[in-house]
Amino acid sequence: MKWQASYFAISKGDARGGYKFEGFYSFYEPAVGTKSRPLYDKLIGQSIPPIEMNEFFELTDFETECKTVCGVITKNGIVNITKSNGVLTFNKSLR
Repeated sequence: MKWQASYFAISKGDARGGYKFEGFYSFYEPAVGTKSRPLYDKLIGQSIPPIEMNEFFELTDFETECKTVCGVITKNGIVNITKSNGVLTFNKSLR
């Protein structure tokens, strides 16, 4: 699975290691030799999947990336996400 630049959504209560705001994110794997890479390698070594690596999520603008609907990766699988009146809505699973 290609995680780099994939879209993710975190629902309330799904964040590992502290609260992360519910939102629409992109995953950015830190490049080898960067300050963040040792943490990434440590998490991989502990079998933490990228979907739980909130440290490497960057908040992304839903409207710019998706317009009206997008398939995103969540801890519970792939779902459609829409935004209406500023509120993200997680819809039926695509599995």
